[in-house]
Amino acid sequence: MNLKVNHIKGLAGFATIVVVLSIYHFLAVQEYITAPPIFPTPGNYRVAHGGVYVFPNDFTNEKLDKYMPVLDANGLYRYNGSTVPATSFNDEFHSFKMNIFGSSKNIDGDQSKCKDINVQRQVDINKSQNINIDIEEVMQKFIQDMPQNSYYREVAPYFIDGLKDQLKEGTVKRHWYQLAGSSVWLEQYGVYFTIRRVMYSPAGFKNAPLLSLTYAQIFDDQWREIKDHNLVLPHEDESENGLEILKFPSFLKIPFFHDYDQTKKRYYGPEDPRITLIKNKAGHFEPLIVFNSDHRQLVTSKDSDTLEPQNFRSMFLCFPFQHQVGKANVDAYDQERFSDATYSRVSELRLDDGPRLKVQKNWTPFISHSQRLHNGGYDTHVNFVYRWTNLEVLQCDIHDGTCNFSYRLDSSIERGSAVGPMRGGTELYSINELLINSGVEKNYYLPPNREVWVGFARAHLDGCGCGKNMYRPNLVVIVGDTVEGEFIYKISHISSSLSFDMNVVGWDMDNPENLCTGSNVLIPNGIASWVVDLATDEAAGWPNDVLTLSLSVSDISVEIINIKNLLAEIIKFSDVFHDQSSAKPYIPSSTTSSKLIGYNNDNVKCTLRASEQFCAAYGKAFEESQNDANLK
Repeated sequence: MNLKVNHIKGLAGFATIVVVLSIYHFLAVQEYITAPPIFPTPGNYRVAHGGVYVFPNDFTNEKLDKYMPVLDANGLYRYNGSTVPATSFNDEFHSFKMNIFGSSKNIDGDQSKCKDINVQRQVDINKSQNINIDIEEVMQKFIQDMPQNSYYREVAPYFIDGLKDQLKEGTVKRHWYQLAGSSVWLEQYGVYFTIRRVMYSPAGFKNAPLLSLTYAQIFDDQWREIKDHNLVLPHEDESENGLEILKFPSFLKIPFFHDYDQTKKRYYGPEDPRITLIKNKAGHFEPLIVFNSDHRQLVTSKDSDTLEPQNFRSMFLCFPFQHQVGKANVDAYDQERFSDATYSRVSELRLDDGPRLKVQKNWTPFISHSQRLHNGGYDTHVNFVYRWTNLEVLQCDIHDGTCNFSYRLDSSIERGSAVGPMRGGTELYSINELLINSGVEKNYYLPPNREVWVGFARAHLDGCGCGKNMYRPNLVVIVGDTVEGEFIYKISHISSSLSFDMNVVGWDMDNPENLCTGSNVLIPNGIASWVVDLATDEAAGWPNDVLTLSLSVSDISVEIINIKNLLAEIIKFSDVFHDQSSAKPYIPSSTTSSKLIGYNNDNVKCTLRASEQFCAAYGKAFEESQNDANLK
């Protein structure tokens, strides 16, 4: 990736230079040699970094001069290159069919009529690319950085002695696993911000981790890792003369409750991290991480009015470009040994209509472009699909974490009831924002007061014909309309299980060829980018578009795959979109369920039925291949 940068100060004799930003070449800056204190103050947290500092591309020289004394750095750089990730339109793609169920008519739950709402779509995909980290190298670097990193020293007691032995014996991969890779494209820096879950199992079992951490990297537009770089984001209130800095690569300083004396049947740390983008008041896009984690809170005792600590597993927001001091918000009270430590800022997400539930997981985040515009151009809330079957949507305040249901298909369902096999997946991507940012007129394809999101949920199927359980992605299209002053949602389209023609290895690491032993896992984690190429020849119809999707394979690998012309196919859903020649798409005129088309579970039930058939066929094909191999 070529970057044009301004060299603000240092390296006398050069006013402007061009730098090729890759893992191979970049202008080096003298590292700081002064180690930070054991628990760095917020000020030291901002300056105690080495490597190259990269500011957003909209920073003027005057602004950079303002922050120069804060950093006391030899050189600062403002990114002035391309803000769009490189598209892979010219890669070797092959066709891939998707079996999708729509919502154009009601079939009243009769699965024999699933064919009546079934549509077939075809996209192009390329071969997946592995972006795994070298876990041995990462953990060796952890040991090297630990003396200068208070967060590393805080978590190290859980594994440091074993890690040193594992590095000597070459057994790190038997105890450390990587999964749940998720990325966003930061156009103001021209990089992919990528996170992944790194988990540690003393016993060497993937399904029994003691500790999970979140590892962050940045990649250029060709998915080459960029090392020893710091991304700099000013505070929303620039009058504070404050900066937040993230060094890459590194483990994010996400605070979580833990107890050094309690390690049996414990699952500490942030799990299943997902990342999306929000726009702050200053106009900067910053990453927002969603995860679930065990934490402790003070709760009134049932037997008395006293407060006692209780553990919960809840959903959290993390703002990696913001910080907090101490971690009383996850420990129930302020522990002196952590009270001066600096962490990434986190906020618990909590339903505002009752007590905390013991376990909350698998919420699917999405940002509303129309809500952002309504709020003056920045984000105040993040939305979540709380439940796919009997669709429920939450709206959560970004600042205090309070959540309320903004839509419930069936209000009689108890809040703590099981959510069903369809859950989690990637964030949802706003088609409204994609069309506007791509220069395509939104109103030409969407009715007024409508917003559409696209993402990938995942079906968790037990005993469906291949092993204990199977996980696969399912394409989902969500439609939101304003009707009678209320905003109502529906699952407009949802696909059966998608393989993306990817090779999935078996759960047993010693016998990866046994695909149907234990779990068979392919999980979608995030939409890294979605690019529309307006330069396409008009005679070819809709411009090319490429979506980059990240997935986990068998909880040991992170892969990315490009899906070409998905938007072009989605635009053809005439009950959602329209053009000048098509009939007006379906717009509900009432919020009364008996008068609505598609506001039910019809397509979800059809999808689960088709996904079970996919699983059964997969298991049968594997069994036949094994039998053929035994006969040879």
